[in-house]
Amino acid sequence: MALAVLLLVLAVLGGWLVRGDLGARRHLARAVSAAEAGRCAEALREADEVWKASCHRDHRGRAAAVVWACEKDPAASLAFLEPALAAFPHRLELLLDTGARWIKAGRLDRAEGAYRHALELEPDLGRAWLGLAMTLERQGRLQSARDACQRAWSVEPSPTVRAFC
Repeated sequence: MALAVLLLVLAVLGGWLVRGDLGARRHLARAVSAAEAGRCAEALREADEVWKASCHRDHRGRAAAVVWACEKDPAASLAFLEPALAAFPHRLELLLDTGARWIKAGRLDRAEGAYRHALELEPDLGRAWLGLAMTLERQGRLQSARDACQRAWSVEPSPTVRAFC
């Protein structure tokens, strides 16, 4: 009897999780589609629904990327990205996206911290070296910015790195 009750509970929970996952995927697909079409208000609503429907790390990270693509006001997108980063402090994409928003918002100490944390996790991440270089340059730490640029170029010799460095 106890086994039957346990199996019934697991079946109900499993069905709930699958429905939530499918709902989050549906909202995520709509959010990405709306963002690509330039319908940012719709994309942001759908991204918010992803956060409500899923605790899946990948879904939430992709929803945060939709916010990054759509939101023009760094303070507004930081209201979404900072809680995501607090929930997933080791997610590289969130560190990079939030760091870039902190630069735009003039919160250079926070940006530097995000890029340095990303580099602790992945020392050869060119985007993190480039973000650190941009942050240091805005702080007036020019020699350190040049050093970070050289490191960015050594691990990822891209047109973006060349344009800044």
